[in-house]
Amino acid sequence: MFRNLKFDIKAIKNKLFNKKAAVILIAVGVLLILLSEATPTAKTKTDAKVNVSAENYREDLEKQLKRIVKSIKGAGDCEIMITLKSGIEYVYATELKSSQITVNDSDTAGNKSEIKDGNEYKYIIIDDGNGGESALTVTELLPQIQGVVIVCDGADIPSVKSSVITAASALLGVSSNNICVIKKS
Repeated sequence: MFRNLKFDIKAIKNKLFNKKAAVILIAVGVLLILLSEATPTAKTKTDAKVNVSAENYREDLEKQLKRIVKSIKGAGDCEIMITLKSGIEYVYATELKSSQITVNDSDTAGNKSEIKDGNEYKYIIIDDGNGGESALTVTELLPQIQGVVIVCDGADIPSVKSSVITAASALLGVSSNNICVIKKS
């Protein structure tokens, strides 16, 4: 009985895996590998650097604050404008070199440096992956808010006005002195 089973397995193996089938399978495999290399791959969220502008940041804050103010009882419809003190600031990684005061502000490789308190701070330069170089960013500082104007239907009601100012101050981290709430015409 076992002899017949061995013979049947060999027969099936020979039928399924003949030389032509093996060549075709290898060719298909190579073709699939080549196609996967040729097609662009989607970048993951960690690979893609999100580029946020000060304008986008301000617009997003205005939308969020508008949604919050509209949900305050008695506030009604509103318009909001936020002004920023500056744009987005970037903090770059530096290397500290204690040295004598130097006159030149760049070395032979073209790396920028800065002298503070008699110490030289050299920016750390990295390859950006596209054949260029850029300074290593440590952090991004979002713009500071200068002032907020909220024009809403319920601004003439003192309790509503107070609630709107409190909500805007809490959401944006701005002093109530920098928030103006007025009645919508």
